Amino acid sequence: MHEQVELDVPLDARYATTVRSVVASLAATLGMSIDDIDDLRLGVNEAISLLTDVDTDPGGDARLHVRFDTEPGQITVSAHRRGVAAAVAEIDALASRILGAVVDEFSIGDDGLFLLVKRMPIDVDA
Repeated sequence: MHEQVELDVPLDARYATTVRSVVASLAATLGMSIDDIDDLRLGVNEAISLLTDVDTDPGGDARLHVRFDTEPGQITVSAHRRGVAAAVAEIDALASRILGAVVDEFSIGDDGLFLLVKRMPIDVDA
């Protein structure tokens, strides 16, 4: 069954815990292993770190919007920021290595949309 969950929080790294908690809960619902959930949480943390690495006005309108799309055997996380004129920085070599090790796909578009995909094998006999 396909589900979509959206989360909108202030653009601040302090909210990374909230986003990681949501993704972990959704991944557990899909039946992902503890290791896969930890990997996904690490990937989400890298994305949030990159997206929140910008100067914003305290109390301003800058927001982080995250959408989680689940389907059997897969979770897709897309995140972008709003209320910030600065371009999103490119993924550096270390972040790229981390993301490559913990998720199946990742990208950042010219529009600043950060995309992560984590898959797990589907048991066809279930």
